[in-house]
Amino acid sequence: MLSFTPTISAFFLSAALLLATASTSLRAQPAAVAPTATIKPSAPSATTAPDCRLTLSNPEIEFGRINLYEAQHNDAAYRQGAAGGASIGKQIRMLRVSCSVPSRFALRFRAPADASNLAYGMGRRGSMWLRLAHAQADGKPALLTANPAPVRSPQNPLEQLALAPQQSVQAVLHGQIGEVSNFTVQVEVEGKMDVRTQRLRSNRDFAAEGIFELELL
Repeated sequence: MLSFTPTISAFFLSAALLLATASTSLRAQPAAVAPTATIKPSAPSATTAPDCRLTLSNPEIEFGRINLYEAQHNDAAYRQGAAGGASIGKQIRMLRVSCSVPSRFALRFRAPADASNLAYGMGRRGSMWLRLAHAQADGKPALLTANPAPVRSPQNPLEQLALAPQQSVQAVLHGQIGEVSNFTVQVEVEGKMDVRTQRLRSNRDFAAEGIFELELL
């Protein structure tokens, strides 16, 4: 007489081991993470902009708590296939340049680039994307141009642009790089994260920090 008991027992043993492994994996990961970013203005210096002051509204950025289990299993909200991963939110800050005399200058954001070199790294699992818009120079609307190095004659200035690593941004007035005493621009900071990874460990996986610098021309 044939007996299937060993096979059935082996099946249940394998299933139990798989369930235990999955349970252990879930317990090893945090229930949620809280991605953060810090963007600061650099202090004036004798070699960069001694007559200009760079300020930023509220440099601390918190994207709120992200439930990892829900993020990894919610295709509609998180697995959009967009560049850099799924968006975890956007926040707006205002960047201001105040100079004692009209000046030409360029702005640059210093932070490690992410793997795409289009955005900035946010820990090991995320990225931070910056977009500048609504620029004003001495109370008048201004356009923006971004280039690897400051330019004298801007090409195709824009009302808004993405600020990628190693790019210098300048204000454009009447088609030229203008001399400005007071300049303001809106900075949109968007956080993105890859929730498909199986190694989401802690808040350190989603933290970013960078500095806006001002260079007089």
